[in-house]
Amino acid sequence: MTGSAVTDNTATGGNGGGAGAAGQTGGAGGTVDGAGISDNGPPLTLSVASSLISDNQAVGGDGGEPSGAGTGGSGGPVLGGGLYVSSSSATTAASITGTLFLTNSATAGTPADDYVTGGTGGASSYAGGAGLFATGSFPLSVISSTFEGNQSVVPNAGGSITPPEGEGGAAEGGGLYLNDGPAATIVNSTVFGNTAESGTGSGTVGAPVGSFGGGIDLYSNGPATTVGLYSDTIAGNSATSGFETNAAEFGANLVAIGAPITLQDTAIADPKPSGAPNCASQGGTFDDSGRNLEDSGSTSTCGLSKTLNDQLVTSAGLPTALGDNGGPTVGDTGATGVTGVTAPTGTLAPALGSALIGNGGICTNPLAPGAGMGSFPVLTTDERGDPRPATCDIGAFQTEPLTVTGAPTITGTRAVGQSLNCATGTFATAGDGVLTSSGSIGAPTIGYTWTSNGTTVSTSNSYTVAASDLQHTLACTETATGAYGHGSATSAPVKIVAGSTKIAIGSLTQAHRKWAEKKRKHGPPIGTSFTYTLNAPATATLEFQTKTKGRKVKHKCVAQNKKNKHAPSCTLIIIAGTIKHTSTAGKNTITFTGKIGRHKLAPGKYTLVLAAHNSTGTATKTLTFTITR
Repeated sequence: MTGSAVTDNTATGGNGGGAGAAGQTGGAGGTVDGAGISDNGPPLTLSVASSLISDNQAVGGDGGEPSGAGTGGSGGPVLGGGLYVSSSSATTAASITGTLFLTNSATAGTPADDYVTGGTGGASSYAGGAGLFATGSFPLSVISSTFEGNQSVVPNAGGSITPPEGEGGAAEGGGLYLNDGPAATIVNSTVFGNTAESGTGSGTVGAPVGSFGGGIDLYSNGPATTVGLYSDTIAGNSATSGFETNAAEFGANLVAIGAPITLQDTAIADPKPSGAPNCASQGGTFDDSGRNLEDSGSTSTCGLSKTLNDQLVTSAGLPTALGDNGGPTVGDTGATGVTGVTAPTGTLAPALGSALIGNGGICTNPLAPGAGMGSFPVLTTDERGDPRPATCDIGAFQTEPLTVTGAPTITGTRAVGQSLNCATGTFATAGDGVLTSSGSIGAPTIGYTWTSNGTTVSTSNSYTVAASDLQHTLACTETATGAYGHGSATSAPVKIVAGSTKIAIGSLTQAHRKWAEKKRKHGPPIGTSFTYTLNAPATATLEFQTKTKGRKVKHKCVAQNKKNKHAPSCTLIIIAGTIKHTSTAGKNTITFTGKIGRHKLAPGKYTLVLAAHNSTGTATKTLTFTITR
């Protein structure tokens, strides 16, 4: 099965019948084995790849009612909410790759109460393997898969008028329950937020009453069941119980009963609730192959040792939710006329400084081609498919420090007063971006720095060239920052040279539009000032023009005289005077009281023509003003 979605299926056991005679026991609820998929050999070869198995519910039948001081019927047992695999054939093989097991449930049936006849309430049964249940002597491989939010639940035992109530049951393996025989190898996988939850009842705690292995439950009562965990993250799982002592809660993340669990480059972290230990064993063992992490402090509940380069720390620095951190999207991509169901493979990205980062060994993969021929082959990627270096991180997620290639480029007009932009150019990033509050890897943050002759002048994407930049070089640096590092690249420098761009006048203004040359009581202000901005140094000529009546002679407007006084009239522009000013790039101001050389402008209306000239050409702007008497 490849690229498929198995979602929202329900398998419910029948209810037990009522007792037919006084003193008899009500019937037991029906058994359920698998709600999403049930594969019951022998022999079989099962392959599940790039698929989504979610929200499937296996529910046991309720116990039947007692009669006449009898006993309430027990609830029906349940195994395998998402996937149930069973085979007694050694030729059987099962493999799961790139698959998401999400919020499946295995809930035992409800035992019957007896509050009427004086009898005993029904016994709770068992429920296990809400994500995956496997039993039988065959190899099982799980690669780059995620188990999240799966729940194995056993309700309270049936109540009675007088104690004791019915016997309690066992909730086993919220994520995975491996029972009597499978040789399971789990590589590059995440088991997060799964729950094994049992209720109250009488009986001896742990035999078999309580909760076992919120994440993974390994059980063997004869057949050689084994589990190998290689570069996995087992975190945030819980084993909870209605009993009031923690003795009823066996291994929030892992439990080994009668068989060994091998640990290598694996993170076991953040058990919930805090009262339940990370790991527990009953006749089983935890075989430490080194470079693991447990966040329970200085004492390991999983049999880890610092002498094997294990990390025993206070916190693994993991987020509180799975993040969409890249990698494949699993599930049915849809077909003609069919709505597809897809979901990203979730992973747990550690925070910067986490003890998971860089503390793995040479991660290996027992499932790779060539395995079993001496040392295992190197594990080359993480759960997302991202590459692993020679010394890997602990767990299923390999951090990817941000790197950059190429460089930005400067675009825009290289002139005073003009805007330049730090364009992407060939600048590109690779690796993990920032870690968001939701636990997902996002895009990297991008920052900019502008320098003029090596001195920082701006930290914006764009920069307006200042007059002080003339004859200096400008460069922009683009910096990308991710969760695990940053990288920068700087553009080629550009020099701001006077005259390198055509001269332009940015603005031309005046202090007063109407003014006088002499002070009079209650009169207009005396003189004015003209202010203008240039994009480069230039020689500015201020030409003062006035208008008078002229005569049109040979297509030209000339001054009137005796000879042409009868020619057609026209408006004659007279240049009343000029001022030259050596101007700088940027703002220039000239104070003017009407005096040009030795004479003053007569009262009247004038046009000022400002002409700025340098080697690139000439730019002009005009304004008008009035000199009053």
